[in-house]
Amino acid sequence: LTLDYDYARIKIGNDRKFIGYGSHKILLSDNAPRMEYLEFNLKYKSISFSSFHGKLLGARLHRFEDPTKNYTEIFDKYLAYHRLQINPNKYFNFGVGEIIVYANRNMDFSYLNPFNFYKSSEHLNQDRDNSMLFFDFYNKPIKGLKLYSTILLDDIDFGKIGTGWYGNKTLLNLGLYSNFLYKYLPVDFELQYIRIEPYVFSHRLPQNNFTNFNFNIGSTLQPNTGAAIIKLYYRPYYRINMSLSFMYAEHGANIYDDNQNLAVNYGGNILEGHRVGDSDKVYFLDGKKEIYRKISLATTYEPKKNIILSLYANYSNNLLAASQFQKKVFINFALNIKF
Repeated sequence: LTLDYDYARIKIGNDRKFIGYGSHKILLSDNAPRMEYLEFNLKYKSISFSSFHGKLLGARLHRFEDPTKNYTEIFDKYLAYHRLQINPNKYFNFGVGEIIVYANRNMDFSYLNPFNFYKSSEHLNQDRDNSMLFFDFYNKPIKGLKLYSTILLDDIDFGKIGTGWYGNKTLLNLGLYSNFLYKYLPVDFELQYIRIEPYVFSHRLPQNNFTNFNFNIGSTLQPNTGAAIIKLYYRPYYRINMSLSFMYAEHGANIYDDNQNLAVNYGGNILEGHRVGDSDKVYFLDGKKEIYRKISLATTYEPKKNIILSLYANYSNNLLAASQFQKKVFINFALNIKF
């Protein structure tokens, strides 16, 4: 249900949202199950404000306390988001926003208020939630070229920058999109670099990690990962769209014993936050080195209006910890009819 006015928009929905610049979304993607949410947006001239509050699912827990009363328990968790954007001109915009994940209680009125400062409210709530601050910009310096960047601060102590302190959890997203050749050849290309420091999106309280039913809400990449992505877009005909992308990523994985218990934590798993006893120092790509390579092809064809055929295929070749090799091929074909 959506109410749309000249300057305001309110929505109650259950669908997917995409937040973040670039083809690989880092703040909110379609990797996790859908969520129900309440959204509120304002826009007046060069200033816009967006916010939503959504419901997530925690991990599935199996209880065997009583053989006659075995049951599965899933706790509720919540996600709140807001962002202020300023557009001084049509070539540049700048945004600042916050994200917070909280659990172990009902909806918190501190975060239902879209104009509240979440970080301050988190302190008042006794520092038991997972708050993040981010800045982003989008620029068109010359015709045919677009630049974008996002910097996310999951947590930071400026006095400890460069010391390897585990609590300095940051994410950097840089990219460019170009259609210089469009007049001569219908090809666009995009370059994107993502650097996710150790422990980003995880939390010392596991229920507050940045997941929905244990699926990453934003980037599919794990913490302690650097990735480069190149993507080509080709439009040979107005009813046909094609894209080809290649991603190369390096990941510093945690170390596990023979029983798959966590032995050494390098901040490489979103489900495993920093624990008492873990080292206070960890550096980018520490741990067991893993390499991920993925090639993806996507094609859509609309033979008749509102009848769309789509084909998606990807091939991944991964070198994992403990000298494991993993190769996967995934192909999906779909027919969509719009009314």
